[in-house]
Amino acid sequence: MTEKMEKVDFLNPSGKATVKINGTTGNIAAGGEGAEGDINLLDGDGNHVMHIDGGDANIHFGGHGHNADIRMMNAEKKVTLHLDGGTGNIMAGGNGSEGDIGLRNAAGKQTIHLDGGEGNINMGGQGSNGDIRLMDSDTQMSIHLDGGTGNITCGGGGHDGDLMLTTSDGKTRVELEGHEGQIKAFNGAGSITFHVSGKSGSVTVGGGASDGEVFVVNTRGEKTVEIDGGEGTIKINGSQVQAADFVFEKDYPLMKLEEVAHYISTHKHLPHVPSEAEIKANGLDLNTFSMTLLQKVEELTLYTLELKKEIEQLKKQS
Repeated sequence: MTEKMEKVDFLNPSGKATVKINGTTGNIAAGGEGAEGDINLLDGDGNHVMHIDGGDANIHFGGHGHNADIRMMNAEKKVTLHLDGGTGNIMAGGNGSEGDIGLRNAAGKQTIHLDGGEGNINMGGQGSNGDIRLMDSDTQMSIHLDGGTGNITCGGGGHDGDLMLTTSDGKTRVELEGHEGQIKAFNGAGSITFHVSGKSGSVTVGGGASDGEVFVVNTRGEKTVEIDGGEGTIKINGSQVQAADFVFEKDYPLMKLEEVAHYISTHKHLPHVPSEAEIKANGLDLNTFSMTLLQKVEELTLYTLELKKEIEQLKKQS
């Protein structure tokens, strides 16, 4: 015989209902009236494998030889969220769903978004700066990614901040060293070929079986300045390099030696050569200055040839 009951109450010795089963609403309430509501599920050996603890508001799954799993399915009964107690993993998405995890602030605005569809992690926004802080075992922050300022800080809290870039086989090719303020680049043999020292304020290029070279290029990618450590030379290239060949043209206005002497007496420097005051005020264009010196050498050659002619004429007259 089946007896139909809409509600069933279980009373404690004081006559107070501590478990209520309501068939109308489909609810089960455990606890209250001075009692903590617990629900325990046992395995075949009588071990607690699921515990809903009303006193501490906790839910415990697994143990006693069992891995605790929570699987949440979509309308097609496909798992789209899996909390795996055996491996300690949380997997969201799959089976036609993109796994997203969104965290909101007190105002309900999403400030952290783990996007499984795009493979992105977005932090900040909605009035919040996205920061990532990594601490050491003493709870000292040693790495800080600051979304507000766009900075990455490594070190501090008793640690020197170092950053290593390695190859696929684990060889360090670039090292940023925070203690001495150094940048090092290594070749395949592990030798330093590029070194910037913040402590000494020096830059070293080459070494380790490599000749150090520095190139300066223009907007078209053309080398305009080349420093060659192997040859020990500095080369200036490009259309801006104009030799002083015009000095040997027939119409070149070569100054008389008397005019040069007067100019030197008045200005205390050679014509077309910047003065000491001009160099101090405006700096020195080595490219232009080198060509100016070449111009003066070529002018000196013309003066020498003229003097040679005059000497030969004097010899003939005598």
